[in-house]
Amino acid sequence: MTQDIYLLGDATPAGWNNNNPIRLDTDGGGFYYWEGYLNPGHFKFITKLGTWNSLVPVNAAHYDAISEMNFFSNIYK
Repeated sequence: MTQDIYLLGDATPAGWNNNNPIRLDTDGGGFYYWEGYLNPGHFKFITKLGTWNSLVPVNAAHYDAISEMNFFSNIYK
């Protein structure tokens, strides 16, 4: 079973609403993805809706989104 991971932040269409983030898709083998437009801004990942106590990684600083390529490079650093 895979863990649900959600994307949110001012760089995303979801904004900072942790009750309505974007759920990432998964291939079932541990790879998570989402296709969409990112605005310049910041984003984070959470594993539980409605709380900031589920940041990935724990106590993560925000990531900067300047372009889609920057998005991918920040995830896999």
